[in-house]
Amino acid sequence: MTLLSDADIVHSNSGSVVVGSNFPVALAGADVAAEGNTILIFAVCAVGLLKLPDGFHDDVTGSGGFDLRVFRRGDVGPGESSWTVPTLANVTAPWVVLELGPRVGTAGAYDQKAGSIDTTTGTTSRSTGTTPTTTAQATIALAVHGLMTTAGSPASSVISGHTGGFVELFQVMANSGGGTPNEQRLSVSWAASDAAGTYESTASFSAVTTQYSGAAVVCYPAAATVLEVPADVMTGG
Repeated sequence: MTLLSDADIVHSNSGSVVVGSNFPVALAGADVAAEGNTILIFAVCAVGLLKLPDGFHDDVTGSGGFDLRVFRRGDVGPGESSWTVPTLANVTAPWVVLELGPRVGTAGAYDQKAGSIDTTTGTTSRSTGTTPTTTAQATIALAVHGLMTTAGSPASSVISGHTGGFVELFQVMANSGGGTPNEQRLSVSWAASDAAGTYESTASFSAVTTQYSGAAVVCYPAAATVLEVPADVMTGG
């Protein structure tokens, strides 16, 4: 078992906004973030309409007409449970929010990352790309795969078959409806390692995209306290 795992994701939730702006993202039910923990928000939408929420850092920024984002806020305050993602206009976007516990040292920055965006039609899979070798002894990696299909395309394109040892946490879809609907789909998965190395994950789409797709992976290090060797182990006690 690795030092970090999905057990270090202490709260989570998912949802979507359909043709809305400045949308709220919240932990589930009565869940409240613990002071000092880290919040990650994953979201995808078209045309680069998502803006950076107050107090957050941009760990992943999409491009090329497809907005694939990972926002990070370290050291959250007491009692926080929801945050607003500002937008430039109305958007249709699925989202996932994760609260990482104190064993993950994410307040400062990520360790390594990789990503790719493609505006080519007819895509049936997408790789995150391969990260540089991690510098931390132990890391947890979070991958995001997103796609957009438009009017005349299959009703739904499921994301599956994540490679690289990644296990899916959430998959969320949002469809704008109306006369020219577009569907945004988002998948978030995780993997972990106790040794320096690289991460990459490829996921497959059950139907071809008619517009954009993208993927990224971000590695976060274990907190220093997780790596400390107890004194009795050092002395053989």
